[in-house]
Amino acid sequence: MKKQEIILSMQMAFLGAICNKVRLIAFDMTEELFTLYVYIDSPLTDDEYEAIDSAVTDVLADFSNFLYEKIYIIENNDDILSLNIYKGCFFMRFENQMSDKQKNENALHLNTLLLSSIENPSIDND
Repeated sequence: MKKQEIILSMQMAFLGAICNKVRLIAFDMTEELFTLYVYIDSPLTDDEYEAIDSAVTDVLADFSNFLYEKIYIIENNDDILSLNIYKGCFFMRFENQMSDKQKNENALHLNTLLLSSIENPSIDND
């Protein structure tokens, strides 16, 4: 299973499911477990959580090897680029709260992460 397949599935499943409170969505996995980390800036309503849960169910339907799921909702207002992206980052909200120097440094860091993801597209399930 490749990271691109997971991300494509997530793109379809999460259309219309990400509210403005969501800062970053990352994922991790093992052979049978799919884990989603949703970083937020304020608590979700029941409807907002249900939209995320429903999207994860749709993703799991695309991959028969996943037997279990975990969703972690993490309220965190640290610098968005300092958050753990685990095996992949699916969504990152634009946050314009830094100086031009910080923006350039963070853009370079993000480009490095993306290039690394492209150069190593397979997910190792060891």
